[in-house]
Amino acid sequence: MDRADVQQAAREAMRQSQSFVRAQVETRTEVFGRQLTAVGGELQRIASEMRSNPTVPGGADLAMRGAALATQAGTYLEHADSDRMIADAERFTRQRPLIAAALAAATGFALSRVLKAAASRRNAAGTPATDGVMDHGR
Repeated sequence: MDRADVQQAAREAMRQSQSFVRAQVETRTEVFGRQLTAVGGELQRIASEMRSNPTVPGGADLAMRGAALATQAGTYLEHADSDRMIADAERFTRQRPLIAAALAAATGFALSRVLKAAASRRNAAGTPATDGVMDHGR
């Protein structure tokens, strides 16, 4: 194999891996979109029940708003492909950079708390941390 063959094989491997990842992302977001749409339907049912039995003032309206948001987000995720989602995220970031930065910071904070909780549980169970190094029994 000469250099051109290796480069061509690398390009083909990259294309195949991108196609695989794209297909996985689209499948997972479609499934999540269906689940979110179902949550929206359930919230609508709850809002209807709350209207017939008004125990919480304004609760039905809040549930209906939540149902509308969940249904809208679910429909978007069901039907949007990965290219559209990336373009929409880029557009949102350009139009609202402060909100995007705040969302990124909140996401980072939430992930740090999840990782800290997982580490605490692991330490409580007596399982040693690997410090990023996989031993595999060697």
